[in-house]
Amino acid sequence: ADHLKSQVAFLKSCGIKVGVEVEDFASLDLLYKLPIDLIKIAPKLVVDLDKNATNRYMLQAITGFAQNMKVDVCVTGVEDEKTEYAVKHFPISELQGYYYGKPTELKEFRLQKVYITS
Repeated sequence: ADHLKSQVAFLKSCGIKVGVEVEDFASLDLLYKLPIDLIKIAPKLVVDLDKNATNRYMLQAITGFAQNMKVDVCVTGVEDEKTEYAVKHFPISELQGYYYGKPTELKEFRLQKVYITS
């Protein structure tokens, strides 16, 4: 654990933000052990938020915890307008998913107009 912590500290000293993907509460344990900048919410937690109370409550708990810890949150798996609308009701800083664009090569990405929504 100390070796990983020192490697993360080194990356941060180089100006690199460090994130961890969270799909359950157990993943949050890393916040106590490592200097994490960003929590990435796994796509499986944003599926059918309007119908799935368990996912909604987990997202509420995780984003609330992150907000209290002053850690940014990126919701991944945003694939449509309905999901975007649903997750914007939580304290998040970034959104990611096919709704905003498909994965591309860097040279193609540089040619695209990039829009940031918050």
